[in-house]
Amino acid sequence: ATVKAVAAPIRADKIPGLQQIYVMGEEGSSISAEAARDLGTALARGGGESGVSAVGLQDFESGQPLESGTGLNSLFSGIVSGRGVLPSLQSLSVSYKEDVLSVPTLADCITKGKFPHLRTLNLNHDAQQQSDLSLGQEGMQCLTLALCSPSAKSLRSLAFMTLKIADTPRYRAAHVSHITLLAFAFSFGQLGGLQELHVRMVF
Repeated sequence: ATVKAVAAPIRADKIPGLQQIYVMGEEGSSISAEAARDLGTALARGGGESGVSAVGLQDFESGQPLESGTGLNSLFSGIVSGRGVLPSLQSLSVSYKEDVLSVPTLADCITKGKFPHLRTLNLNHDAQQQSDLSLGQEGMQCLTLALCSPSAKSLRSLAFMTLKIADTPRYRAAHVSHITLLAFAFSFGQLGGLQELHVRMVF
């Protein structure tokens, strides 16, 4: 209810000066998929003929409520479906559990130019530095595709965590695959402006 209540004035352009959104909560708290999608759609609603969001959002940081269930996936789906873009967004910080359900929709947001001036993308934001956060194989593939798109040119800082690495042939092969995908993303030429790269490998 709280998220939908916030989405309504955003959609109505009642808080055009909004620059930061932090979605936090206690362990076990969650936001419904419907509410998260409603927020995403409101943020990317677009105003007038320009299709530019009326909200000057610069910084978005997710937390436990959005990262439970399908919250992040629904949020990014809402942004993708919105007719506008978020031109002021410069920093996006989220974390993923190993199901990486929401990475494909985040990749869609990037490749479709929803964040045209995004400078900082942090995909292992975790205040407790828990060791169970990682992109996983599917997530790394989706991230690579997004980083190969022209929309990734604005990035200056990128941080993410690779999968857990165990001393088995399967995990060693997956680790090599991650590094290969990262190298491919750099060779594609869209990340020439990157100034900071943080890759956290979990053993």
